[in-house]
Amino acid sequence: EKIQHAFAEEKSCESDPKSIPPYTTARVLVMDKVKDLGDESEEYALSDVYGCCESSKNEETNETTFSQANIGKMPQFTEDQGLEVLKVAKKAWNGGSGTWPQMSLQQRLEAIENFLNEVQKSREEIVHTLMWEIGKNKPDAESEFDRTMQFARKAIAIVRSSSEYSSGWQTIGSVKAFVRRAAIGIFVALGPYNYPLNETYATIIPALLMGNIIILKVPTVGGLAHLYTMEAFTKTLPPGVVTMISGSA
Repeated sequence: EKIQHAFAEEKSCESDPKSIPPYTTARVLVMDKVKDLGDESEEYALSDVYGCCESSKNEETNETTFSQANIGKMPQFTEDQGLEVLKVAKKAWNGGSGTWPQMSLQQRLEAIENFLNEVQKSREEIVHTLMWEIGKNKPDAESEFDRTMQFARKAIAIVRSSSEYSSGWQTIGSVKAFVRRAAIGIFVALGPYNYPLNETYATIIPALLMGNIIILKVPTVGGLAHLYTMEAFTKTLPPGVVTMISGSA
């Protein structure tokens, strides 16, 4: 019965669209635009990304073999290209006088809410990619995405409801001052491979809410999921607020 059940599961997987390997073409985030590089690029070196696993069955021996599937390509930035990304981030920061750090807290809260709404539209693609690239099962991949969205919305709710984050007049002793929280500067976020979405966005969302600029170093393994958030950033945040680099240069 167990053997029959296993064969039944294998057959059902073959008919499941999620059992078909995804394919993510290489793309880069340039200022306020996403540049699709396709499968070949003269400007950027591209590396193949492999996921696990495709299966094939030998009808004669009745043996099933597994092989890695090519599920996309990732740009490999050179040192010079990485420095160009830093220039973009420094321009967006502009010594603390950039558009994003100078926006009101309420404006930033609304922008990040809009970003989350845009990312939510890519939930299926991101979940599917997580499953193939880092070997998560579907419930775990869905849980990672959903927990990330829940954390971000909870952070927004806390910042919005707490007087600690609002600007206003404060009196300490004989001194009265208008106190406003200020951003720190440019942050570099390095996402891990095992929770590439959750650990990364749990780090950058609070930093963004406070007006900081982000350079996201996409992980070598687990990086493809981030390519699906690029469009959301360009639609909802000012140019250069979030930039991404990948590769090992």
